[in-house]
Amino acid sequence: MKDTRNILPPRLADRLFRWYCQNELAESIQGDMHERFADHVMHKGLWKARLLYWLSIIQFINKYTLKRTHSNDSASLNSFAMIKNYLLVALRGLKKNSTYASINIFGLAIGLSCCFMIFSFVKRELNFDQFHKKSERLFRVTNSFEKPNSTNHWARTPPALAPAIRANFFGVEKTTRLRHTDELLYTVGDRSFYQGNGFFADSLFLEMFDFPLKSGNWDTALDNPGNIVLTESTAIKFFGREDPMGKLIIMENETVLKVAGILAPIPVDSHITFDLLISFPTYVVPDGYLADLNSWGWAGFWTYIQLSQETNSEEFKTQITKLYKEHYKTGSDIKISVELQALGDIYLGSSRYTNIGESVRVGNRNSVIGLSVVALLILLIASCNFMNLSMAMSMRRGKEIGIRKVLGAVKTKITKQFLIESILVSLISFGLALFIVFACQYYFNELFDLDLRNSLLDYFMSIPLFILITVAIGILAGLYPAFILSAFNPIFALKGKLHASGSGAWLRKGLLVFQFVIALGLIISSVIVVSQMDFIRSKSLGFDHSSIVKLRMSADAGHYEALRNKLLSNPRVINLTKASHSFDGSASSGPAWLKGKTDKDSHQVSYYQTEQDFLDVTGVRLTEGRFFSRDFPNDSATALVLNQSAVAKLGLKNPLGQKINFHNRERTVIGVVEDFHFSSLHSSIGPIGIVMPFVNLEQLLIKVQGNDFRQTLLSLESDWREVSGVLPFEASFLEDGIQAMYEREEKLTSLITSSSSLAVALACLGLYTLVAFSIETRLKEIGIRKVLGAQLSKLVILLAKHYMILILIANLIAWPITYFFANQWLDNFAYRISLDPMVFIGSGFVLFLISVATIGYQLVRAALINPIKFLRSE
Repeated sequence: MKDTRNILPPRLADRLFRWYCQNELAESIQGDMHERFADHVMHKGLWKARLLYWLSIIQFINKYTLKRTHSNDSASLNSFAMIKNYLLVALRGLKKNSTYASINIFGLAIGLSCCFMIFSFVKRELNFDQFHKKSERLFRVTNSFEKPNSTNHWARTPPALAPAIRANFFGVEKTTRLRHTDELLYTVGDRSFYQGNGFFADSLFLEMFDFPLKSGNWDTALDNPGNIVLTESTAIKFFGREDPMGKLIIMENETVLKVAGILAPIPVDSHITFDLLISFPTYVVPDGYLADLNSWGWAGFWTYIQLSQETNSEEFKTQITKLYKEHYKTGSDIKISVELQALGDIYLGSSRYTNIGESVRVGNRNSVIGLSVVALLILLIASCNFMNLSMAMSMRRGKEIGIRKVLGAVKTKITKQFLIESILVSLISFGLALFIVFACQYYFNELFDLDLRNSLLDYFMSIPLFILITVAIGILAGLYPAFILSAFNPIFALKGKLHASGSGAWLRKGLLVFQFVIALGLIISSVIVVSQMDFIRSKSLGFDHSSIVKLRMSADAGHYEALRNKLLSNPRVINLTKASHSFDGSASSGPAWLKGKTDKDSHQVSYYQTEQDFLDVTGVRLTEGRFFSRDFPNDSATALVLNQSAVAKLGLKNPLGQKINFHNRERTVIGVVEDFHFSSLHSSIGPIGIVMPFVNLEQLLIKVQGNDFRQTLLSLESDWREVSGVLPFEASFLEDGIQAMYEREEKLTSLITSSSSLAVALACLGLYTLVAFSIETRLKEIGIRKVLGAQLSKLVILLAKHYMILILIANLIAWPITYFFANQWLDNFAYRISLDPMVFIGSGFVLFLISVATIGYQLVRAALINPIKFLRSE
C-alpha cells in the first residue's frame, strides 16, 4: 500500500481557503478535505488528487463559508463573554499552579521594578538643564590647546573673554561670567558661618538661566556691587525665619553685602549648583595674583553665552576662535580652538576637560550607558524566565486543550486564550513591580542620590511605556504555547502523549543559556569592580594621609600665628602646615618654562602652595636638594620644589639651581620630591611645582596622634575656641576627602554586586522551576530505570548533566564578552589591576555550585521516588 502520510495538499490552495473561510468552520472542513486528498492520492494518483483538491476549495466558496466583514451586537456580546471566560480560566489556572505562578509573577516583577528604578535615574541624567526655557540657545564657551604631543581641554576661560564677546559680536544676545567664591567667612550680627558653593556672577546670569526668585527682581538683583542672592536654605541658615531681604552680611570681615534676592531651591538636574550668588563687580582679585580682570592668560572663569535664533553656532565658534587667537599669544606649534558646548551636553559631555572647577556637576556618560545595560540585562533575565516558565507550564495543559478541540474550539480561540492568560500574568507582575519600587525607594535614593518620590511624579508619563513593555513580554511568552499547543492533534493530547517540539526544546535551552551568560557576566564584573576598588584603597599615594585633619581658618596672618602656636602646644598635635589644596582631585595649574626660553615653549604644571613643615606633616619624600626652610627668607618669593614628573616634563637632567618661569614669576629649583598622588587615581601623576604661599591661605593640615579621633577633634575645637572665639570650627579628616573622589565607583560597586546577586537569583529561580517541570515529564522514565536496576548516583547524573552542559556553554560565551568590557572599564584608571584568569574560572565554578545546590534537592527527590507509584497504570 502506498504511504501517503508525507504527501501534503497544495499549500497555495490551503492558504486561499484559510483566507476566505470563517475561522469557526475552517478547521473541520479542511480536516475532511485532507482525508479525501489522501484517499484520492492512494486511488487516483497525485496529480489528479491535487486537481480535485483545488476544485473542492473553489466549490466551498459560498455565503455560508465566507468571512463576515461586520460583526453584529450578538457577536460583540459573545466576544465579551469569551474574554470573560478566558480571564476566569486564567485565574483558575494561576490558583491551581499557585507555586509556579507565584515564582513566575515575582521574578518578572523584580526585573521590571529594577528596570523602572534605573530608568528613572538614567532619564534624569539625560535631561540635565532642560528646565531652562532657552536651553537650546545657551552655550558654555570652552577652549582647547593642541600641541604636537598632547591636547588640553579647558572648561574655564579668561575673565576678558565675556566682555570681548559682548563688545565684538552682534549674534550674541547675552553673556555672563562666573567665578567660584571658595569657602568664605560670612558674618550676620554676632554669628559667623563658613560658606562655600557660591559664585560671583555677572548681572545677566539670572536673565539667561531660569533659576526662579522667590523674592527680589531677577532683572536687577545682581546689578550693583555688594548685592548677594541667597538660596532659601542658605537664607534660613543665615537669618533663621526672619525676612532676609535688604539685610546686611559681612564677608571676610571687610566687605558689606546686601541681600537682594531669595532663590527657590536649585533643581537637582542643574549642572550649576550653588548656595549663593554675589554680583560680579564685588569680586576683587586676591593679593599675590599676577593677573587682573583684563587678562587673557588666567583661565579661572566660566563663560556662558546666549545666541540669537538666527546665529549659527558653528560659524560663531570660528569667529570667537579668531578673537581668542588675537589676544592669547602662544607658540606656532600650539593650535588654539574655541568650542561652544551646548547647555544640554555639559553634564555628560565634560569628561575631557581638565579644569572644570568646583560647584559644577559632572556626570559620566559611560556610567549611564552601563546602568542602562544592567537594567536591560536584568529585564532580559526576568523575561527569559517568564517565557520559559510560561512554556513549561503550558505543556501540562495538553488534555485540557484536547478536550476543548474535541468540543469544537478552533485554533484561533485557543491562541487568544493563551495570549490573554500570558498578558494577564505579566500585568499582575507590573502591578507588583510598582509596589516594589515604592517599597525600595529609600535604598534606591541612597544609592543614586535621587529623590524617587519626586521622580515617580515627574516620570509618570513613563508608566505607559513600561505597560507596553510588559504587554510585549506577555505576548512573546504566550506566542509559542499559543501556536504550538493549539496545533497539536487532540487525540495525542488526550492520550497524554503531548511533547514539546524540537524547536521548542532548543528555544528553552537557548533562553536558559542566555540567562546564565548574563548572570555569569555580572558575577565576574562584580568581582573585578570590587578588586579594583580594593586596589585603589590599598595603593600607596606617595604620602601618609592617615591622621591628618583639615581645618578652615581665617586668612588673617595674626590669627594664623596665634592659632599655630596654640595648636602646637596641644599634645595630640604633631605638626601642621598651611596648604592650598587637600589632595582631593582639585589642583590649579599654570604654564612653566626654562629661563632663556619663552612661553611658547611652556608646559602646563600644577602648583601647590604650602609651608616649611609640609614634608613632616604629609610624609612626602625629598629625593634631591632641600625643602623650604625658615633659614632662607627668600624662599617665599623665589624657591620652587618640583616632583619627579615635573622634572621629566621640563626635560631637566640637573634640576637643582635651574631658573624656571612659573606662575608669572622667575623661580629657582631648590629640591625634588618623589611623585605623590595629588589627584584621583583615574589619572596618572602629573607634573607639579610646590611654592610657598603667594596668597593668604585658609586651610590647615594638622598631623595628629592617638586613635581616639573624636576626642582629638574635641581637643582641637577647644583650642580653636580660645583663639578664634565665635568663628565656626570646621574640621574633617583628609582621608575622608580622598575617599570621596571614588564615591561614584563605590556606588557602582554596590550596584554591580546587587545586580549580579539578583541576576543569579533570578536565573537559579528559573532553573529550579524548569528542572521541576522537566522531572515531571520524565517520572515514568525514572521509574522504569529504577525497576531495571539504575543506581541513585547514575540517575542524578543522568538528570543533571543536561543542565551542567548548558552552564558550561554559558561560561564559554560569557568569558570573552566580559573580558572585553571589563578591560574597557579598567582603562579609565591610570592604575589598575590585571585581569586574572582565575577570576573567570572561579566565578564559573561558583555559578556551577549555586546551580547544583539549586537543582540538587529536586534531582535527588526524583531519583528516590517509588517507581510503582508512576508505573501502575502501564
